[in-house]
Amino acid sequence: MSLSSSEPSSNGWLTKDSAAARLGISVRTLERHIDEKRLSTRLQPEPGRRPRVLVDPHSLDSLAAELSAVRGGGQLAAPAAAAPPAPVGAAELVDQLGPALASFADRLAAELASAVRPSPAAAAPVRPWLTLDEAVEYSGLPKGWLLAQARGGCPVALNVSMGRGESWRFSRRRLAALGRA
Repeated sequence: MSLSSSEPSSNGWLTKDSAAARLGISVRTLERHIDEKRLSTRLQPEPGRRPRVLVDPHSLDSLAAELSAVRGGGQLAAPAAAAPPAPVGAAELVDQLGPALASFADRLAAELASAVRPSPAAAAPVRPWLTLDEAVEYSGLPKGWLLAQARGGCPVALNVSMGRGESWRFSRRRLAALGRA
């Protein structure tokens, strides 16, 4: 005869479900007490299934006494429920919370404004190589002059076309040096 998961075994040992119900706690809390070695257990084999964990009724009684002492007179007992506050009208609530909410809204707006502004460190990274149009804008030099320098082998430019016409990249560092010369 197979036992259901909540009925006690015939020799007095209890299943986890019935032990938890007897203590008035969840099965997970009972498992924590088992892991902490506060309860003695044994395994009952079940054919074709995992063995069932049974809890010793004597250790269960000891734990029940310990828990009732903590709940009843110990420091961990739940505090007495306070009387619910009297209902407050909307106008009174606005009067009470208005200044605090306004202050909170101001601080929140300031935080959001500072978060939206990009900092100089968050600016896009400086690219070392520029296209022809970017080089013209960066250096202020004429496009034709830059192309003539590139085609003439000036070290300011690099042909990246890989044999398909002309596609130039200009060194930002060398363009800056040309501007200072």
